[in-house]
Amino acid sequence: MGKMHERDMSAVWKYGVAGDYNWDPLNLYSSCGNDYKGRKGLRDVEVSHGRSAMLGITYFALWESLTGHAIVENNMLFHPNLLFPLLALGYVGWNQIYELSPLDEYPIEVRYTNEGEMKYNRLKRGVKDVVDGLTSTTASGKSALDTLDSKFGIYDKVGTTLGSLGVMETMKAVYDSAVESYSENVVNGGRSNDE
Repeated sequence: MGKMHERDMSAVWKYGVAGDYNWDPLNLYSSCGNDYKGRKGLRDVEVSHGRSAMLGITYFALWESLTGHAIVENNMLFHPNLLFPLLALGYVGWNQIYELSPLDEYPIEVRYTNEGEMKYNRLKRGVKDVVDGLTSTTASGKSALDTLDSKFGIYDKVGTTLGSLGVMETMKAVYDSAVESYSENVVNGGRSNDE
């Protein structure tokens, strides 16, 4: 048994802690504090990670039992796709701004972290700056096209070329269909006509 465990656990059990072989070349065992409380905290973290791993493997077994397929066949954790990184990024971003109140307090509420409100306002300003930049770029591009149109009549030429290809009619039909669908959705309050 390790000497530190023997000291830490002497009041609890004279043999120290099971599994301690007094071997810690990277000195990680005292990373949470070089006293019995810190080392106990690190042991608790190790136990909680082990329990999380057991829950994860239980989820895998349950998934395979319910679907009849191996977990690696149809799970986003094993097949790269865009959804998983976006979900992970959203989770990390949300935790940078918000947190839950302690679960023993009532009512449980979502609130800003210590710097959450500042980060949220910075994010809002950044999005606003990007939108303003895109708007000004679009406006300057439109004014440049308007200048070219006044000199060379490019709008009529492009419209004639696209019209001969049937592109304008197709775009107008798609737009009209989207407007009609949106209008029906608003009138029905999000319900389909079948309901």
